[in-house]
Amino acid sequence: MQLIQWKEKHITIHAPEEPDPEGGSLTEDLNYSYNDLVVYMYEDNVEINIGDVFTIINVDGKDILRILDINTSTAYIRKNVEAPEGEWFGEKYFYTPEDGYTLNEYWVDPRSIENL
Repeated sequence: MQLIQWKEKHITIHAPEEPDPEGGSLTEDLNYSYNDLVVYMYEDNVEINIGDVFTIINVDGKDILRILDINTSTAYIRKNVEAPEGEWFGEKYFYTPEDGYTLNEYWVDPRSIENL
């Protein structure tokens, strides 16, 4: 498998000035690192072309996807990796050769979100 992973990427989610009285909001700022978060996973025969501006996914000589937020500044490819056990979803796992796959503790299964 080939993994497309975020490089150095950090976000801060700020707690609201007036927290939810029922406890449904953050009570302090959350600093979160996306370093090594697996965004996409492809079979070895898929061609991944990360450019300076965007990335193109090519299968059997045909461009099938253009990813605008994945480029040489934001992401990298890791090759020759086994797929994780269980179900795969983008951004569900971090991956390093030392630790293998580790679950993203903030990942929410998209099937559990109700349509509004």
